[in-house]
Amino acid sequence: MKLKLAQVDWVDSTGNQKWEKNADTKSRECCEIRTVGYVIDRNTRHIALAASVDREYGENNDRLLIPCGCIKRIRYLQEK
Repeated sequence: MKLKLAQVDWVDSTGNQKWEKNADTKSRECCEIRTVGYVIDRNTRHIALAASVDREYGENNDRLLIPCGCIKRIRYLQEK
């Protein structure tokens, strides 16, 4: 099965493990991320991407599941 290659722009949560003023916390923003990978699965809850795939055995490695609510844009890429 041929897998599609996609570029996903999405918003990720961010955190900080130290005490800080409430005003400083209010000024923080979530991280905007761009990830490129092979689409292993896409459904109503998430898109699953893999950085590496073994086309002969149908296996993948280095996966990331991104919740649909965090996705801003999906662009399918052409392999050369």
